[in-house]
Amino acid sequence: RHVVFASLEHNVPELNIRGFTGDAGIFLEDLAKEHPRGTISFIHPMLGGCDYGELEWFTDLSMLVDGKSYAAKVLRWESPKKEKGVKKVWYFVRHELFLERMQESIYPGPMCKLRVLRFFSLWNQAVALLLDALRPDVFHCLDCHQAMAPLYLSELHIPMVLMLRKPLEMGSVDSELICDRCWKTTIALRRLSV
Repeated sequence: RHVVFASLEHNVPELNIRGFTGDAGIFLEDLAKEHPRGTISFIHPMLGGCDYGELEWFTDLSMLVDGKSYAAKVLRWESPKKEKGVKKVWYFVRHELFLERMQESIYPGPMCKLRVLRFFSLWNQAVALLLDALRPDVFHCLDCHQAMAPLYLSELHIPMVLMLRKPLEMGSVDSELICDRCWKTTIALRRLSV
């Protein structure tokens, strides 16, 4: 079986990359150790200020966000270790919007900005394009950040496992300041792809 995991948070001990704020990165590390035989592919947006070492080019992506074309590179790294019959491959998506984030602060913010919505539209489209290219047996979506990706798939149907963490915080906007200025962006929001 081939399972694809997509997450903003990522942890690649062999490359000394720790881009996570909590449980998702730890979950991925534990999962990779205990996964049944097969291939695990991890899809992550690259972080700025992080040394990923030597990665091989995999593909270029072309996406449309808010009426503008965006191009991103996908770089690949495969672990030389094959523990318990598990092959692990990482796909890192490189784009300037993703590189603005650092290891200490992997989430874009503040969340009330149109730029953040562009970030998530770009990220979900990138995940969808990679799902289409990789054609896994299962897409394991680790949280809400990439849950829109299947909507961007043209014809491919992939079984999906969605894991929502911290359900009390999901969809909560009580910590965001929403004022008249923010509501003026509603028209612009409608131009975003999905």
